[in-house]
Amino acid sequence: MWANFLGCLALVTLVIRSYRRRSREALVPYASLRGWQKVPHSSESIVPWTKPQKLWATNANVGGIWKGLRAEIVNFHRGEHDAEDRTMAAVACAHVPQGLGWVSAMDAKFTFATGRNAGSTQRSELGRRFRLAGEDRDLQAIFTPNVEKAILDFPGRIHQVMFDGKAASVTWYGREEASAIIDAALDLAVIITRQVEAATTIAGS
Repeated sequence: MWANFLGCLALVTLVIRSYRRRSREALVPYASLRGWQKVPHSSESIVPWTKPQKLWATNANVGGIWKGLRAEIVNFHRGEHDAEDRTMAAVACAHVPQGLGWVSAMDAKFTFATGRNAGSTQRSELGRRFRLAGEDRDLQAIFTPNVEKAILDFPGRIHQVMFDGKAASVTWYGREEASAIIDAALDLAVIITRQVEAATTIAGS
């Protein structure tokens, strides 16, 4: 039994390392183009839950500066129950107003989509195409009409757009290698960070 377990463990480890290598190789051209470097540790990541270089992580992270802000690109794989690859662009917010909470918009067609359908405060195309999570006041403060338009105009199928309290991220389907698409995702994340910084939501208001 232990032999079978160890054999399975070795196979899983091999698969993870193979995927990580392919993900890293996919990001090399973009990192070279922008002068970015790989992110070696989760403590140095804008999105630390991705755990770059950990044994069970199947992603690869590269980071640098975009429009004057810390930014990161991640290629990752969700797991056995969701076989599609993902690419994420994340940009750190320079300033977050006190009390502004976490929000996200997730592809409503995604089998495991979380969140809710659009409520009375978010009756829009964004609310029809995505499942929304977060307080209504925060959704209104961040997903303004100009941000909504930028999301809907993105040249790729978005899986999730999120503000996690520290950074804005855009995740879309596929292991992206086209620099123009990655640039567009970073620009979209910057638009969201600018909206976050301009928001006036205050705790208790």
